[in-house]
Amino acid sequence: MKKVGVVMAKGGAGKSTLVRHLAVAAHQEDFATVVLDTDPQGTLQDWAERRNGQEPHVVTEYSTNPDRIAKAFERIEAAGADLLVVDTQGQHSPIATNAAMRCDLVLIPMKPTPEDLKAVPATIDMLRLHKIPHHVVLSQCPWNTPRPKAEAYSLLNKLKVPVWMGAIHLKDAIPSSWIAGETVLELEGLSRAEEKSVEEFRSLWTWVRRELGLKASQPVSQ
Repeated sequence: MKKVGVVMAKGGAGKSTLVRHLAVAAHQEDFATVVLDTDPQGTLQDWAERRNGQEPHVVTEYSTNPDRIAKAFERIEAAGADLLVVDTQGQHSPIATNAAMRCDLVLIPMKPTPEDLKAVPATIDMLRLHKIPHHVVLSQCPWNTPRPKAEAYSLLNKLKVPVWMGAIHLKDAIPSSWIAGETVLELEGLSRAEEKSVEEFRSLWTWVRRELGLKASQPVSQ
């Protein structure tokens, strides 16, 4: 089982959004995928309840005890999962650290804003300390100007921070899809602009799959 965590020591960066879209993209390629919600806020658990039992399934573990986190990983792997996608708290927390240490790859969602740029070094330092492979993913980028995204790329490059060379742009369909317990990958009747969000999430998933060494098994099914 491959494990990918989504970690950022700040709320509002788009962690849960990345988790649900990556999990659905993997599921649509017929990977047995499970989401582990370790954020006591329970955003992914709420999303799962809106899905009425549809896969990918969400399990929860909110304990700060590293043994509890380890056992949750073990149970999920023993049940036959190909991929585990882990959501974490938006703050400095032993829960996030304990989960990240068990992942093969950690993604750090970051909006191209001064607040997120200020917050990201603490997350990077933690991941570097524990030698955990990681990449920043620019999220919630404004669609009508490239300047914030370009400036964020430039600063992260100067800090020698690995970055996925794509971006997730802010579109209303992304948060609204949560209300129906879905993702933009599952919505029908999207506009051309909204379809670009689908392309962005699929591009991110394809890159993650390759980083994890997972081979695409089936074409995307809706």
